[in-house]
Amino acid sequence: MNIEQALTDKFCMFYKINVDPMLLTPGQLLSTTLNHVNHCLRTLGANIASWPWGDQDEATRLVRVNWIYQNLQQEPIRKPILVDHLHRVICGDTRLMALRLLKDLPAVSVVMVCPAHLQDQYNHWIRIRNDQDLIKAANFKSDAQVLVDISGDEICWLEIGDQSTAHHLHDHDTRVAMMTNYLKTQSAEFEITTEWCSDSIDWLKFL
Repeated sequence: MNIEQALTDKFCMFYKINVDPMLLTPGQLLSTTLNHVNHCLRTLGANIASWPWGDQDEATRLVRVNWIYQNLQQEPIRKPILVDHLHRVICGDTRLMALRLLKDLPAVSVVMVCPAHLQDQYNHWIRIRNDQDLIKAANFKSDAQVLVDISGDEICWLEIGDQSTAHHLHDHDTRVAMMTNYLKTQSAEFEITTEWCSDSIDWLKFL
């Protein structure tokens, strides 16, 4: 589904660069994910592949948090965070988790979706009406792909990327394998901590 189809006439979309990430309200905190995954490790064991899909997703989210954090110097966050008109995060929590591990938080770009009747409040933002508007505003290559999903009639997920972001560990099964193999190298009492999220880990060694 593309942006124009997802918005219909009920919603409008806007883009803004250089937003303070502390002004955004996450849908999920890193501490919540850590508690969830550590509970699963205690109760389900270290074979991530045998966990229910939702639990796997939380464990593999931590792979991406660590990977994103390690690469922030070379690859700053380019993809915008998707929020609603109250600045609550709809899609982008994993990126925010990684950013908030830094001492000095860089600004982020934001895509905001609001009900159509509120659009006049965002005249100072860049209006996004279709995929190409977002690709241009976010400074991606013209052949970049935009994917959108909806829940009910509201946008619940947005992805934008080109060849420069194709290696960003998007594949769920790859991250399951990485985390499962990594845990094989740890003790039975191992727990994942906030400090672990900023450790230097070569994930390709565990593929």
